[in-house]
Amino acid sequence: MKTRRVVRSPIKKKKRAELLSLEVPNGWEIRTEGNPIVAPYLMNIQDGELILKELNIFLRPQKSKREVANRVLRYLRYVANLHGAVSAQSLKGFKDFLDKSPQSEVNTKSQLFSACKGFVKHLISVSVVQNETLPKNFKNTDKKPIPSFSEIAQRQTSSFEVLLNEYSKSIRFIESEYQLDQAEAITLFFNETVMDFIYEKSLKEVSAALDDIEWIESIIKGTSDSEKEFLKGVDDFSKAYGDFRNEKDCFAILYFNDASNKSVDNWVKGTYDFLKTRGWKSIDIREELQNSASLFVEYSKSLPDAKKNAFKSIQSYAWKDLNPKSIELALKILYSQFGFCIPNSEKWPKGVVDYLKCRGWTVSRVQSAFIPGRYIQRPLLMALLSHRALAPNVDTAFFYTLTTSLTKSIEHGLTNVFMGKERGAGVDVDVKDSDPLVVLLKDYIYRFNQTKAKLSFAKNFFDAENVSIFGHINREKTKNGVYEFSTYDDGTPSDWVRIKLKQYSEKLNLIKLLIGGKGTATGQNFRPTHVVIDVLKGASVGQVKRKLNHANFSTTKDYVARTETAALLSKKAFDFQNFLVSQALNNVDLQALEQEEENFEEFIGERAKRHIEKLKDKSAVRTLLAEPNIVAEWIAYREKILTDKDRLIISNPARWSNHWLIILAEYEALLSMTSTRIFHEAQKIAANIKLPYLD
Repeated sequence: MKTRRVVRSPIKKKKRAELLSLEVPNGWEIRTEGNPIVAPYLMNIQDGELILKELNIFLRPQKSKREVANRVLRYLRYVANLHGAVSAQSLKGFKDFLDKSPQSEVNTKSQLFSACKGFVKHLISVSVVQNETLPKNFKNTDKKPIPSFSEIAQRQTSSFEVLLNEYSKSIRFIESEYQLDQAEAITLFFNETVMDFIYEKSLKEVSAALDDIEWIESIIKGTSDSEKEFLKGVDDFSKAYGDFRNEKDCFAILYFNDASNKSVDNWVKGTYDFLKTRGWKSIDIREELQNSASLFVEYSKSLPDAKKNAFKSIQSYAWKDLNPKSIELALKILYSQFGFCIPNSEKWPKGVVDYLKCRGWTVSRVQSAFIPGRYIQRPLLMALLSHRALAPNVDTAFFYTLTTSLTKSIEHGLTNVFMGKERGAGVDVDVKDSDPLVVLLKDYIYRFNQTKAKLSFAKNFFDAENVSIFGHINREKTKNGVYEFSTYDDGTPSDWVRIKLKQYSEKLNLIKLLIGGKGTATGQNFRPTHVVIDVLKGASVGQVKRKLNHANFSTTKDYVARTETAALLSKKAFDFQNFLVSQALNNVDLQALEQEEENFEEFIGERAKRHIEKLKDKSAVRTLLAEPNIVAEWIAYREKILTDKDRLIISNPARWSNHWLIILAEYEALLSMTSTRIFHEAQKIAANIKLPYLD
């Protein structure tokens, strides 16, 4: 038997399956958060429809789709204007275009170009664009640190100095206690005072809001089913519980209490006041009571025995003692009609919202007392941000604080607080069980978790793997007539911080420096403020690293250096302004200016330049002159003085020579050192600055 010959053949590799992303085009729309972006100009680009489809796919995993889309569209609009194609060549041309643009900082250009380059890489990966070497990105400059509280406050120089004068004793104590110079002591005092006040005030508000929730629960337990059925029919609070008193009952009360034989002072409380407002005098009332044929006496005699006995025992007929209205009753009505999901006030029974608002119960407070909402969550966010041991950034506190964030630590008497973060490590700290925020947060989470049993439409929210503590009833969105329970929009924490700072500024004047004016503090400013406080109190970089939970020592070292330097340099720069001006004007004979030169504005500029040349290497000066808001003030005042020059000279020559001429020279000196880019930016701001009348 012949052996079968073995036939060898090459192994054929099976083609690997590929996962393709499908995208159904819908006009020229780019899907982002909210309304889509319409970009019909993409039809002017080669393979525009394919580019649009891939852009929608590229945006899917992006956290801020609209922000990334707008950056990429800058590039695509550039290509569309040229009627070209997306390629490495057009990307290089776009980079050259950005490079020549004076309107953006280098870091802004880098972020913009990075998004565009990432999109082109995506197109290359799906074989839409030819694989070519792409141009390198812009080289970033040093990252500008997020300012601390004191840096924001120092932008309002005059107000900052005036307010701090009230606390000179405390500042001197800090200088001595921590061996700091005056600038460092002022920085530490301001940051710590404001931070501590925010923390204490927010804790009190959270505690009070939790008391509201507990009180509501006790009210609900004390409401019977029959009472709820009755209260469901109340559609007008004022009418249902209005003043039911009348003259017949009032006379009956007086009759059964023998008022005709007593002085007015001994009548049942409130009876005489009630009748007096209806035109009755005491003598007329007595005559009616003594007249057996009087209608009031006959009415009194005809009453049933139960009512007679009630009138005999009544102690007061004053409305304030008889009025059945109360906050508790109003809340019972709302619960009876709406359950735990209290709608907006336009759906409440008439009169309830006004009654409650006059007694300090705003709509948001009422809604949060039934289901935790903005009223309790705003101060809770402020408490988290201002907690000295946690020191979270705003995204960590708002988006990654979960119902499972508090767990028992392996160390006795401690609670582990864990908050996540999108990139890097979040907060992972052991805090004492007795810590005020931990105590309140545990109570809040317990009551927040009860929402699942109270609201059927909240089930999906609480069944998720990670449940944020900042969930709420979204009364603006309904699905089949039912509200949604969801998290807030991304911009919410910034709005909340501004709202609470404005409220707190009414109690502490220092906080007014953080709102309005030339800058408003947001949630981002809390973390750098914590670092400044720790460093000025002597904390080492290692201690700060553990608090911030940085992975690398170098990251913390750079962060501390940037934050501390910016905070102190900002204060010293503003202090240095007076020194700079005095040096700039040194040896300038201001009285002789008008005599020596007809065009004295030009003369001031030339003389000032010569006297400030030696100051150009000062780092504090560079910081000061790089602040567009400050330069804008100089420009505005200079233009105002020059415009009013003739009037000021004629009205008061001495004041012109001794004051306004000097001020003008100061501004000319400072502006001569300002860079062209900052000057042009400041000019735009100066156009909107309104200055007082000069005299």
